[in-house]
Amino acid sequence: MTTLNSTLEIMSQYFTEQRKYGRQNVEIKPETLGQFTGLTDKNGKEIYEGDILLWDTDTVLRVEFKEGEYRGFQIQGPVPGNLHCYHFNTAEVVDNIHENKDLLKSA
Repeated sequence: MTTLNSTLEIMSQYFTEQRKYGRQNVEIKPETLGQFTGLTDKNGKEIYEGDILLWDTDTVLRVEFKEGEYRGFQIQGPVPGNLHCYHFNTAEVVDNIHENKDLLKSA
């Protein structure tokens, strides 16, 4: 299994090689990286850990990996608890926790 640190090391080596050839790179903040879940939302957009999903028009969920699977944990809305990843294809990615930390304050 690839760890976050080994992934960052590989990416660092790649960007170092790219600089040799004058290619521009961007800084990656490790705290903003999210693991791809292997799933897509109802629009075909890839879902990553840390994404914010809108489900059933009024329930907002945060995607996390817990107990061996991805789940959507309720931030706001009438549906209590969490949403199993099997239902992610009926939700829509609307944001992520890295770009909208205010959403987490309401949780």
